[in-house]
Amino acid sequence: MRDHRLELYAADVAWAEAEHNLQRRIGGMLRHGRLESGPAQALLLEALRVGREQVQSIQATSYRSEEATARRRMPHDLTDWPTIAVALGLDAAIWTEDRHFHGCGVPCWTTETLTRELAALRSL
Repeated sequence: MRDHRLELYAADVAWAEAEHNLQRRIGGMLRHGRLESGPAQALLLEALRVGREQVQSIQATSYRSEEATARRRMPHDLTDWPTIAVALGLDAAIWTEDRHFHGCGVPCWTTETLTRELAALRSL
């Protein structure tokens, strides 16, 4: 269930990569017999629907001004600079399990830590 205190954004290229990987992974489950065709298609369509409803894709024209700073801060995987650029432009944190983002000068949250923090805030 989505926590409505969160606003979720993704760089357009990061969102396109996520959609591609989702299709690839569900296709792999289908090929390896872990899912049948009907449920695999339904899972893919539902995951894409939820993602498109809950994550706002940010176009490159909106984060291009942060490119130089973002590239400088992401020396390990230069293809990830748009995520840092979006975070810089929105003054937002990054939700990721990718350790390459840690130390980029933008706050980073893992799923576990974010989940715990939101649960603690709910109990206040």
